[in-house]
Amino acid sequence: MGKYVYVSIATRIIVSKKDYFHYIISTLEIIEKMGHYFHLDLYLQSEDNNFVYFDLKETVIKDYLCSFLKEHTIHNTELHNVDKYLDNIKLLKNKTTSEVIKYIQNEDIDYFNFYNSCHLKQTYLDDELKLYFEGINYIFDETIFMGNCNQLFKYIHYRIRALQQNPLEGTTFIDMS
Repeated sequence: MGKYVYVSIATRIIVSKKDYFHYIISTLEIIEKMGHYFHLDLYLQSEDNNFVYFDLKETVIKDYLCSFLKEHTIHNTELHNVDKYLDNIKLLKNKTTSEVIKYIQNEDIDYFNFYNSCHLKQTYLDDELKLYFEGINYIFDETIFMGNCNQLFKYIHYRIRALQQNPLEGTTFIDMS
């Protein structure tokens, strides 16, 4: 069955304190595991009895989103209308995280959209954790036909972050639906 591939900036991550076998995972263990995949200093952390929450700080998008998107545009040779893409980036300039999300959700804007994973699920990042993501899609592609692509996603995940020139690279994730 074909699926769409999304590369996104995680603006909100929710992690269940229970794994798929209903064993309790401590908050410290969750934070340690998530620290392998995301720059947690960019997130506000909170928790309740069932979940640990990571919310991207309001200033991170405001300070880094436009330069991050421009950097990824330069390397995207498949993008046909670069000028229109850059015009859309300008629409997001100087907005906080919540303002960008609201804008993307409510406006007809090309090349970017709001993403949520709809439910907690296991991902390529960790076999134990059940994760929910919200974020900003900045790369998405048409239907692909693949079986289990966890290894491919891990490779792409780390390659996206290899340069580490922009803090937002530490917030990216890949998903399919």
